Amino acid sequence: MGKAQLDQSLLREAIESFIKAENPSMYMPVINIAKNQECWEELVQFLLMARKKLKEQIIDSELIFAYASCGEKFLGELENFISEPNQADI
Repeated sequence: MGKAQLDQSLLREAIESFIKAENPSMYMPVINIAKNQECWEELVQFLLMARKKLKEQIIDSELIFAYASCGEKFLGELENFISEPNQADI
């Protein structure tokens, strides 16, 4: 269902579906569309789910970017994330 929603540019709904299904397989299209639509908070939630399932450098790097793009709201989470072991290419 998430892919069908993504194909219709229903990003928020698609992310919700992917999170419910715990399915990170479409992470690159989700990242690209979220960045284009500047849906940073939704992207953070998706990437947090995705990194539980996949150990990909791009996921951790994009998570840092999404945290930073959210501004002060996620500053504490960003600081915690970069202080812990991760795969990001910063």
